[in-house]
Amino acid sequence: MLQETGAIAWLGLCGDIFTFAGGVILAIDAAQQEKRFKKVRERVKTYLNSPELMQLKISVEGIVVTSEEDIELPFIRHSARLAKIGSIFLVVGFGFLLTARLLMVSGSSQIHENMGDKSLDMDPQISKTEYLTIR
Repeated sequence: MLQETGAIAWLGLCGDIFTFAGGVILAIDAAQQEKRFKKVRERVKTYLNSPELMQLKISVEGIVVTSEEDIELPFIRHSARLAKIGSIFLVVGFGFLLTARLLMVSGSSQIHENMGDKSLDMDPQISKTEYLTIR
C-alpha cells in the first residue's frame, strides 16, 4: 500500500513538472515573439527599401520574404511549432495529474471497503471522524 502511494505521488509530481514546463514554453514563446518580430521587421524593411539589396532573396526561417506582409509568416510558423510542443507538455502533465487523482480516489475507496466499520471501532474513545482524520 505504501509503495502504491509513493508511485501515485511520483505520478502526480511528473504531472506537475510537465504542466509547469508546458506553461513555461508557451509563456516564453509569447513574450519573445513580439520583440523578435519587430527586430526582424526593421531589418527586412531596410532590405526591401534598398534597390541594390532588393534583388537578393531574403529568407527568414526558411520562408522567402518579398514584401512587408511576408514578414509575419515565419513568426506564425515558429509560434505554432512552439505552441504544439507546449500544448503536448500540458496534455501529458494533465494526463499524469488526472491519472494520479483517479488512482488516489480508487485506492481510498478500496481501503474503506476493506476496513469496513469494524476497524473504526478499534478505539472507542476516538470518534469515526477523528479516526479518519488521524489516519
